[in-house]
Amino acid sequence: FKAGRSDILKIHMFTHTGERSYACDFCDYRTGRLDCMKLHWTTHTRDYRYPCNICNYKAQQLGSLRAHMTTHMVEGPHYVCDICDFRSVNVGKLRSHKTRMHKSGTTSELKSSKKL
Repeated sequence: FKAGRSDILKIHMFTHTGERSYACDFCDYRTGRLDCMKLHWTTHTRDYRYPCNICNYKAQQLGSLRAHMTTHMVEGPHYVCDICDFRSVNVGKLRSHKTRMHKSGTTSELKSSKKL
């Protein structure tokens, strides 16, 4: 590994040492990177800074909102949750949604439909 900056090298070295100097105050999560801890912390604070201007979705990260926005723009088959209004162009995202939100998500439960 070659790093142009010492801070990047320090971050990389955590992958070898296993050092976890940052501990979450709310759970057992530990990490060696402050940026990862800040990101993890938002899972407890529910700091949703990025709302969708088309539906009621809110994201903690701008990248998550950008990924979500593709559900409003992409034509073609969408995978639809049979329990709620969630839909995705990616079957893996639907599976993840069903596992997290409905404690299910087996392939046999997933269905595809055309976007309306």
